[in-house]
Amino acid sequence: MSSQDFLCESSLKISKTYTEENRSTTEGHREKNTIYLKKTLTLVIFLGFIGINLNSQDITLPEPDKTGGKPLMQALNERQTSRPFTKDYLTMQ
Repeated sequence: MSSQDFLCESSLKISKTYTEENRSTTEGHREKNTIYLKKTLTLVIFLGFIGINLNSQDITLPEPDKTGGKPLMQALNERQTSRPFTKDYLTMQ
């Protein structure tokens, strides 16, 4: 066996070993990330429910006043702005 063949064979073995280790490391990281994500989502959902329950209070709203006022279409037709507008063009800034 020549030195080139030996080097080639050795580099292939190292490459295969590195690839297998890298693959198992990637799978391990993926598994850890999945577990971390599940725990985080569970915690967020749990805290969300606690927050909703702490902030939920029964309040009594007054009944809406349905008498008087303009018809909707008339109110929409009569609306207008009170701000002044100019015909000057805006700068490019």
